[in-house]
Amino acid sequence: MWRSAVRSSPLWASDSATLASQSGALSAVALPENIAESGSLQSSIDISARAELNAYRQTMDAICITPWNAGIPDRSALSMASTLTPETAQNILADHAAGFDAVLAFLVPADNAVQLANGLRVLNSAVPSASLQQALRHAEALINHDKHKIFVNQDDSNLACETNGQMTGPGNQLNDVSMVLSLGESVAGDTDPVAILQGFLSARSSRHQEQAAAMAAHGGPVDWALYLAGDIPAQLESVTVPSPEAPLCVLFAYMGSAGALAPLKAEVGL
Repeated sequence: MWRSAVRSSPLWASDSATLASQSGALSAVALPENIAESGSLQSSIDISARAELNAYRQTMDAICITPWNAGIPDRSALSMASTLTPETAQNILADHAAGFDAVLAFLVPADNAVQLANGLRVLNSAVPSASLQQALRHAEALINHDKHKIFVNQDDSNLACETNGQMTGPGNQLNDVSMVLSLGESVAGDTDPVAILQGFLSARSSRHQEQAAAMAAHGGPVDWALYLAGDIPAQLESVTVPSPEAPLCVLFAYMGSAGALAPLKAEVGL
């Protein structure tokens, strides 16, 4: 059955050896004096962990069911609204989970876009996922969509027009003089490529520190979580979905073997 859960922060998220290794890899990058020597940016980083992670991922699959990829769209002009009920989302999950040994699912039902966005923020903190972040951005955009609609300006007084192969009109900015000035300004304001790389490396190092802090802090409550093993479609037929008629929802699930899902299942206490 669907029930609340709390995901604890896993040990790997705050493992000092892993974080130190990542920081060391960044600090060891040597910027080339000659930009043509692109190979000098390569560093000897142990990629065995990546191979292990890829092998682990092959034992699992994930699905994010949203109103925008599985719902009924609003057919009115300039609308990005769609509807998807939790009951429909659970039925879609049953179809996709067929053939897998186990499923770990999370549901966010909502009556409006504001509720959906708030629920997705909470779920993203507990189960970080690129697809959930995309769904959150879509929900946030839906909140103010009516205020930010773009309409075509019918005033064509500033449009450039072409006469005998030449662009004319007050809207034309691509004349010879402006092109020469723009090119000169571009050359004069060019930045040394090494300085660009140094800036990028500094920004990337700062970003790594932010990511490390986010990994250590992630986790938290989940309103609706579900774990099933065995004949998943048959079991879902007898599972009562929360708020079955809510007009909006997002359902995110991991599917795979029971062994592969065991660490995630333990983290959320199911």
